[in-house]
Amino acid sequence: MADGTVAFALERIRDFLTQQVNIRIGVKDGVRWLKDELGYLQPARESVLCGIGKDIEILKKRITVIKKRRNEYVISIHGMGGLGKTSLATKLYNSNELSHFDTRAKVCVSMDYNIKDVLKRLIKSFMGLEHEKELSKMDEQDLLQHTRKLLQGQGRYIAVIDDIWDIKAWEVIKIAFPNDENGSRIIITTRNKKVAETVDDKFTDLRLVCSDFREDPMPTLGDLPNLTALELDSVYMGKTMVNSHNAFPSLQILRFIDFPELEEWQAEDGAFPSLRSFQKTDCGKLKKIPVQLERFWTED
Repeated sequence: MADGTVAFALERIRDFLTQQVNIRIGVKDGVRWLKDELGYLQPARESVLCGIGKDIEILKKRITVIKKRRNEYVISIHGMGGLGKTSLATKLYNSNELSHFDTRAKVCVSMDYNIKDVLKRLIKSFMGLEHEKELSKMDEQDLLQHTRKLLQGQGRYIAVIDDIWDIKAWEVIKIAFPNDENGSRIIITTRNKKVAETVDDKFTDLRLVCSDFREDPMPTLGDLPNLTALELDSVYMGKTMVNSHNAFPSLQILRFIDFPELEEWQAEDGAFPSLRSFQKTDCGKLKKIPVQLERFWTED
């Protein structure tokens, strides 16, 4: 169990370091929180950023229901990168409400997956590292059948299959899981809504918590070091914005929509070091943008 948990954590660290986090913000759907896939909150202003308690409670209620309905086999959590899908799935996996399962495993698929590798890691998470030598000799079909046979003798199982990008991966991986209608459960996370809808017609759709910014949003959002794409839509009615010298270190794409009162925008040297695209639409009073953004600027 400990080896499987450590391996899973390392996978998520690797994936998060290369992950693009896209944030879309509007008047009624502005950001109050941004939570990464490892389950910790970046230290920005707590008055603007908050947790994901509502979604956890919804999923916990569903857990209570599925324990009584054995035919509900797969639970899907959908949302864009950075919304905390992995964190939610892990909280479910570790919750007291799921302590009745006889065996459990967690595995990350990711975009550049290899089915054999995923299946090997899945088996090791279920059974431990002692099977590693035996698994190295198996092809994909052998691994699928081996996993299925192992689980058929283990009672009720729970598995977290994290970060599935396409339905083809799921169609293969699901073969490894017997559905004996004994209360076993699979929790998958995905950024692909088609995957979520296909495997679970009651899937959980994670969204950003609503809030508009009464103050300049840039100091808050600029503190998020992994943010790579940001669209601000009708979120701020102020006249001025300021960016510090170290703001948005990873941001590559920035778009402003409908900032009708914005007149002045200042950015210190060193802000937006990674930017490659900036667009603004319906920002009629903003006549000058920071010099760092001029060569990337296009206007709709």
